Amino acid sequence: MRKILLAIHIPVALGLLVTGYAPYLDPRTYGMTALAGYAFPVFLMLSVLSLAMATLTCKKHLIIPVAALIAAYKPVTLYIPYHSTQEVPEGAITVMSYNTHSWGTSGDGTHTADDGQTVIRYIADSNADIVCLQESYIGGTVKPYLDSILNAAYGHHDMIKGSQDAQATLYSRFPITRKQRIEYESKGNISAAFWLDINGKEVIVINNHLETTGLSIEERNKFSDMMHGKNDTIHTISRTIFGKLLEATRIRVPQAKAVAAFISEHRHDNGGTPIIVCGDFNDIPHSYVYNTIAKNLTDCYRNTATGPGYSFSHYGMRVRIDNVLCTPDITPYNFKVDHSIAMSDHYPIIGQLLLPQ
Repeated sequence: MRKILLAIHIPVALGLLVTGYAPYLDPRTYGMTALAGYAFPVFLMLSVLSLAMATLTCKKHLIIPVAALIAAYKPVTLYIPYHSTQEVPEGAITVMSYNTHSWGTSGDGTHTADDGQTVIRYIADSNADIVCLQESYIGGTVKPYLDSILNAAYGHHDMIKGSQDAQATLYSRFPITRKQRIEYESKGNISAAFWLDINGKEVIVINNHLETTGLSIEERNKFSDMMHGKNDTIHTISRTIFGKLLEATRIRVPQAKAVAAFISEHRHDNGGTPIIVCGDFNDIPHSYVYNTIAKNLTDCYRNTATGPGYSFSHYGMRVRIDNVLCTPDITPYNFKVDHSIAMSDHYPIIGQLLLPQ
């Protein structure tokens, strides 16, 4: 029995470490191995069960799950951080990032002007000082509400258009002094930098919407069925879906590298400017894309929030793909993913930042 239990503890421990650290591998070189991070929550749960099993059956085996959890401290706390509520100092600003999915288009593709009004009023009532929006096209049925509600709530707003329908939109209570598109190849996604004058201090805000997964509505529904055990062709479907996920991840890599290069060039510790990085990365924290952008930055959610913080939970996918990051000279407080509004397929991420004095 002890040998059987040992044969369980060791693979689970190795699985936790592989899925926790494989995302540092470039998917253009290592293929499916780089997608191992998607299985991390499964191995984390199995590791907790392994720990409980060792406690009840053979305490000598405890060293295996305990050592694995300690070695995986960084990916564990990235996936499920734990922090108590922090007292926000005077002078902190509130920042929100929100993929509105065309101002509240629901999962079945329907959309009304009232949906857009609900999303717009939510943003206006959030008291956020800076709002980075993705998939928030200006025009159509929502334009009257933008003019009467959101534009009235914020003294400054601007956007940069990319190819096709891609655009990055920023609403701010502070003046926007300049803007620049971060160049990379994409048919429908964009990253853009905005320079803000925040009480006399220059701050760069980068708004990102990186390459989408490329899964159709039908494939997403099949993925949902697969996750709930409703489909008897799991092998075929999973190969198709993970193949598309890998392809999209490979496209995102040069996009992430372009954003990271821009950050490196302009960041404060290089004699530059404090930087806030927002947006929909379309990739999980346990990914090469996230690691490329977040390197040497503070993850505001990981450092202040509690729990997994799913920002996307449609079609059986429960993942955090929306982020707010900042250079280390900025201090984050009380970030959360707000599940109180469910008009989009994403939830907004919001919290406070204290800029350097």
